[in-house]
Amino acid sequence: MIAYFLATRFRDLRAKLICIEPEPTHYRWAVQNFLDNGIRPRDHVLLEGAVARKNGYVLFQVGDPAAWYGQSVIQEVQPSLRERLLMPLRARRTRRDPGVNHTERGRKVVKAYSLASVLARVRRADLVHMDLQGSEYEALAGAISVINEKVKRLHIGTHSPTIEARFRTLLGENGWTCLRNNPQGRRLTEFGQMDFEDGIQTWINPRLAR
Repeated sequence: MIAYFLATRFRDLRAKLICIEPEPTHYRWAVQNFLDNGIRPRDHVLLEGAVARKNGYVLFQVGDPAAWYGQSVIQEVQPSLRERLLMPLRARRTRRDPGVNHTERGRKVVKAYSLASVLARVRRADLVHMDLQGSEYEALAGAISVINEKVKRLHIGTHSPTIEARFRTLLGENGWTCLRNNPQGRRLTEFGQMDFEDGIQTWINPRLAR
């Protein structure tokens, strides 16, 4: 959202947002955030679903939306299992208001979007910001050729030293330049000492960056 305002209000540029959020209450908050900031959702793309290696469905942790932001993909769901999991979910919907902000944590089958399918909506993407709670490497590696072709900058929340190392290998081998690499923990940055609960990596695509 901050990048959108910087582009449209301070640089007078045209910008299109694509927002993907799988947790139901967080998705409603995202839509409300657009409205509260005077951004018409119909001018952009808001998808209720998870980012994954491929299109389909995944089992996803949901619940406790006001206090917890660690929801993540549990596993890909095959069609036969998806139907079995959806049946009790449909039954619960007949007895409960789906709009209630329930606090209990649970699992839900949600639609999955690959990064390749998301990027098919645009010719270029100036910035892809990902915070996928541990699924970031699988999602990006599954679409690396499209990302090389279309994306100028990646800003990634990482969730383990293993994932950070795998990104350094994958993106380095694909010709990306690492602008920032701040692993989890207390780090000295150009802005002073900062505590990183998650790691953060920022990468530039020299094929597209000016």
